[in-house]
Parts: sequence; C-alpha cells; structure tokens
Amino acid sequence: MARVNVAKSVLLDPNTRAAYDLSRSRVHGPAVPAVQRRAATWKGGRRFDYTTAVMLAIVAPLVVALVMYVASGVQVAACPVPFLAC
Repeated sequence: MARVNVAKSVLLDPNTRAAYDLSRSRVHGPAVPAVQRRAATWKGGRRFDYTTAVMLAIVAPLVVALVMYVASGVQVAACPVPFLAC
C-alpha cells in the first residue's frame, strides 16, 4: 500500500490526489466492482463466417496444390528417368 501512496504522490499533483482520495473514501460497498455473467447467446444458423469462407476459397486450394507437388516429386525421385545421351 505504501508503494501506491508513493506512486500517487509522484504522479498526481496535490489537488488531483486530494480529489482522488476524497472520491475513494466516499465509496460505499465493495472496493472491486462485481462482474456480471453475460447470458449465453446462440450464434444462429451460420456455420462459417466470412474469414473462414475466404480461407477455404484461397488457402485450401494452395494446400492441395502443395500436396500434389510434393507427391509428384516423390514419384519422380522413386523412379528416375534413365540418362539419355544424344
């Protein structure tokens, strides 16, 4: 608590600190405000949002192309073409 008082004395001018202390001394009830739980809400029938749709439209084909590229590279490495001298 002493650190808080030192910080207030350094950071606040005397008038502001006095007003702050006065407002804190008038508070009735708990020092920490109570947290209210929000009611659970159902999102509705939408299964995908806009970001998911964009990801599926752009990123998914790129991932499929990368997998196909790697698979073709593995096939070529497994069965190389014999050297042809012209």
